[in-house]
Amino acid sequence: MSSQHCIPGVPAAIVSANVVHLLCDLLSSPEEQAQGSAAIALGFLSFHHQAERQLLKRCRLELQLMRILLHYNRHHKLASTFLDRWKHVKELGLSPLCKHKV
Repeated sequence: MSSQHCIPGVPAAIVSANVVHLLCDLLSSPEEQAQGSAAIALGFLSFHHQAERQLLKRCRLELQLMRILLHYNRHHKLASTFLDRWKHVKELGLSPLCKHKV
């Protein structure tokens, strides 16, 4: 978040409150303003490591979420590590239906 200022601990608190999941749900909203606001907020959170991991997981499960994120963040910033990891996932060809058993 080099170009943005944030109160320390706020992104971690947002992530711990499960907001990434809620914002991802809003990306599927029929309301365009809700989609755009959620996408921009997720772009901001993509700079937080734990939020990035949660977001990548959701995008793998629901491929349309990444298209919506990219659409609304074309004038805003997504973390380069998030984009690099998404590119890596696509190159590996990991299926969104692939579920690993622990």
